[in-house]
Amino acid sequence: MKIAFVTYGFGLGGTDRVCCHLARGFHDLGDEVSILACAGREEGESALKDIIAGGPHTVFLTRSRWGHRQVQKLMSMLPYIHWLKQERPDFVVATGNNICRFTALGFRLAGVRNTSRLIIKTTNPVIRPKKGLGERLRRRAFERAFRDASAVLTLSDEESSQLAQSFPRAASRFRAVYNPYLTATFEQASAESHAEREACARDDNKVIMLAVGRLHHQKNYPRMLRAFAALVRAGRTNLLLRIAGDGPDRAAIVELINELNIADYVELLGYTGEVPKLLTTADVLLLSSDYEGLPAVVIEALACNCPVISTDCFPMAKALLGPLPECLVVEQNNSDAFATALNQWLEDSWERPPLRPHALRYSTASAIQSHRAAILESSSL
Repeated sequence: MKIAFVTYGFGLGGTDRVCCHLARGFHDLGDEVSILACAGREEGESALKDIIAGGPHTVFLTRSRWGHRQVQKLMSMLPYIHWLKQERPDFVVATGNNICRFTALGFRLAGVRNTSRLIIKTTNPVIRPKKGLGERLRRRAFERAFRDASAVLTLSDEESSQLAQSFPRAASRFRAVYNPYLTATFEQASAESHAEREACARDDNKVIMLAVGRLHHQKNYPRMLRAFAALVRAGRTNLLLRIAGDGPDRAAIVELINELNIADYVELLGYTGEVPKLLTTADVLLLSSDYEGLPAVVIEALACNCPVISTDCFPMAKALLGPLPECLVVEQNNSDAFATALNQWLEDSWERPPLRPHALRYSTASAIQSHRAAILESSSL
């Protein structure tokens, strides 16, 4: 099988990391794999290249930097169309929402429908509460892309059902797959961190709350910080909030931490590759996002037996976390509701729960087989 994975570039986000793991996995199964990237010299390029080293072929559609993402995609379109016409892969996979319309438009303009099949993967909610002309045009573009695709891969049955209702003309194309979140490297690192935790029992009586993700408005860290500050003001001074990640909102987040007078209780760790160790040593993972597809860190936390408190920000949040011990889903998207959930979790008597079995379906091997089966199934439709 000849397959091309299309991405914007090798950034620090989960979508790009998943793209590389998928490409590597398909290559290791004997497929001829290429990764087509619109942009080079992205901030996560060196780390992600380690995943695909000696494996999939990488094609940078343009090495020039054009500043704005939409301009970068525009300048990549002709090289992308040329590559499709010349190589004619069996499958062309758009690896996330941010590259979906680019991938579908180039596929259509290249005129390769007779020899290739388009596969689209959604990684964040397609349906947004926003109104107006811009949102209507955006939704129409997704609808056209879905109709051009042989399959649309979602991250949960709940998302497939929602999209089938919103895009009835493409209803038969939606199918859920598992993302490759639990890699062999993560498994080894988490096992080593667990052994360290067992060997070094904590005696400082601190409750460590952890957040992992880009410092970006999507993650809505102000909601989390205001909720955390409410606990500190109420006298819970044995708390420590660690935030692992970096991004464009860092300065604003530092300013808010100082404004809330919680600088002594918050650690900004920056981007780190030691997520397994952080999850193993944390007492709870916090997620305050406005929207997500299925956050990798939630699955990684469950694999480390770390409870999760999350907003209702991804389609399967209630189905995944609702039944699990010590995990909570905050349905109201405000800091007061988040603070109430944190307080509830702190007041309950608890011990580290057995959450790992609920994460195992997201192992790399399971996810590769899930994607491959869905893609091959599309060729028979």
